[in-house]
Amino acid sequence: MLCLTALFSSPRITHNAQAATAPTFGLDGKGIDASDWGSHQGYRSQLLTTTQPNDVIILIVESHLASPGQITAVEDSSGLTFTQRSIYPSDTGSASLYEYYAVANTPLESDNITVVCDCLPFGGMLVFAVSGANILGIFDANPSIPAAVTCPSNGFGTCEDDPANPGTCSTSIQTSTIDFVVATVAINDAGDCGSANSQPPEGFTNLATHTFSSIFEVDYMVTNSPQTTVVFNCNGTDAMAITLDAISASAHAPISISGDSDFTAANGVTGGSGKFDDPYVIDGWTITPVSTPGIVIENTGAYFTIREVSVQGSQSTNGNGVVFAGNAHADLEKSQVQVDYGTSGSPTAAVWISLSSDVVLSGNNLNSLNNGVMISSSDSITIVDNLIIGNTNGLKADSFSNLTVAGNTVAGEQAMEFSDFSGAELSANQLAQSSGGLQISGCDTVNIESNSMGRHADSLYIGNCNNVTVSQNDFPGQCPNLWSCGDWNSPSGHDIMLVGADNVVVQNNSITFASVGLLLTPDSTGNQFIGNNIASNSCGVSASQATLDQNTFANNIFQNNTQDYCYS
Repeated sequence: MLCLTALFSSPRITHNAQAATAPTFGLDGKGIDASDWGSHQGYRSQLLTTTQPNDVIILIVESHLASPGQITAVEDSSGLTFTQRSIYPSDTGSASLYEYYAVANTPLESDNITVVCDCLPFGGMLVFAVSGANILGIFDANPSIPAAVTCPSNGFGTCEDDPANPGTCSTSIQTSTIDFVVATVAINDAGDCGSANSQPPEGFTNLATHTFSSIFEVDYMVTNSPQTTVVFNCNGTDAMAITLDAISASAHAPISISGDSDFTAANGVTGGSGKFDDPYVIDGWTITPVSTPGIVIENTGAYFTIREVSVQGSQSTNGNGVVFAGNAHADLEKSQVQVDYGTSGSPTAAVWISLSSDVVLSGNNLNSLNNGVMISSSDSITIVDNLIIGNTNGLKADSFSNLTVAGNTVAGEQAMEFSDFSGAELSANQLAQSSGGLQISGCDTVNIESNSMGRHADSLYIGNCNNVTVSQNDFPGQCPNLWSCGDWNSPSGHDIMLVGADNVVVQNNSITFASVGLLLTPDSTGNQFIGNNIASNSCGVSASQATLDQNTFANNIFQNNTQDYCYS
């Protein structure tokens, strides 16, 4: 049916790629107090050691309510220049939270950062390093960032240190990239956030608490994709103010690789040699394409893995996020691809796979205004544990063989549509409510098992296929209740339709709440329907008597249908 041997029959060429600078995005060290900090008057110091180049250094300072004042200098023994990012509240007559930042091009060894302020040493101070950040545009540019809130009352925060009535002080942001989110809390001489249960706010990891007289706290989280809302809640203590900021992951220009010789550091390769047990690796980048797809890799025989990248919004005329064309071995994992364009002209997708084999998509968030994933003329494709969203199709494929789709959540006007193929395993997927669920046509040897089919006008369409097994799936139908399903003579939806299908086994499924639970056309013969629960439909099974006679029905349970059989 599909032959790709000629594409990849030439000897494989591998190259040792020099690694690009894309260290793991995350914490790369935090400051420790100088041993004599308690004797400091008007200043305070911390020592910072890091392991990676090109770290973003964040300095947080609180001027304490008991001794407010202004910072007059930030001094650094390695010559770093710190820039003020924010001060909140700006009224220095009260406790204020300051944020500064710098970039360290080389790793630091006991770097001494000193803050000069008449508010110290009674205020709080913490310096820490973030590796793998976008040093060209350090902070997430979303207009909600940074966020800040005060919690005023008569000398105390509204978030009181009272387990019986703790109150909550809260702020939130929306992120546009993969981010290192930092929450800083000014506390009025009380315990840390969540004191009643000694747990940091949900989703956050504690970086510093109880800094001098319990007045200061810093927490962080690392997101793996842009977030509609990141909320920081502080309760169980006397919080006076909270700030929330976000540092973006490493930026990279759109990546274009044509042939194995293009797997280089300049093209985003961070490691590997292209072999089965040592694939080229492209990871940790944030890519914001303007006139091209975010990543295009074509005509390669080497093994490669793309991991934890973020591609956000292609404005190109073809509007694709990631394109694999003519690849022998490709993995895309734990990545975010969101394509906001391409609604006109030719079809586009968050991920487009063509003329390729041995491709794995796993653990990704793939979102497009057109199609989530498109596949054509390819073999041995595995798609597991992804969130796939497309306004037109969630997942669309044609002219392929040996496809595995398992454990995904898929949404689209047509959730999944496959045509002209042989060999597919479709299992444990969840199809979001839409007009169309799963449509397969022109196929042979397909197993559809343990899927949650969602509410659709047509949940499963099988057309001109042979040797298909449909088992243990849940078809909730398009009707919220039986009375809204309408007349089966002019049905608005079907759970399962067989059109010109032969040798199909439909077994142990729940087929419910549809105008027609199961529809067979006259050219569907030699099929078996065994042990299904066919319930609460306007019509359980719709077919002519002659068609029913050419198919096998056994041990099905019919209950609460307006009619069990409707002879068309």
